[in-house]
Amino acid sequence: KLCPEEIFFRAFLIGLLVRYASWKPFYAVLLSSSFFALGHLYQAQDFVASLPVFLMAFGAGTGFYLFYKYAGWNIWFPLFLHALMDSIWVMTSQQGTIMMSGAENIFRGLTIALAILILYLLHKKKKETKPVQE
Repeated sequence: KLCPEEIFFRAFLIGLLVRYASWKPFYAVLLSSSFFALGHLYQAQDFVASLPVFLMAFGAGTGFYLFYKYAGWNIWFPLFLHALMDSIWVMTSQQGTIMMSGAENIFRGLTIALAILILYLLHKKKKETKPVQE
């Protein structure tokens, strides 16, 4: 699965609105993450369960945007991250929703921490290779 969600919600929708239509990122991310979250509501069994599912998916959509932006607008980084998280979910999930429980969230957290570390190291390397202006 190539995570068409990343291609549509991040590369197309946010990329189009922020980078080409000059929307403020806040509004583009709000719109994109809301639609992304609505697309995950099928995982909720009832109205009460839909709120945490919506909030989790909204947060994930916002996080994937940040990874997209800070990876230099390279969609491959959040796409790979999303695919990895979905794979972990499929291999470990007992609950069957985006919410997961216990051990599954450890893998989710480690994946996010690894992604942040990679971006930090790339940013640091980019700063170190930047020529000093005199």
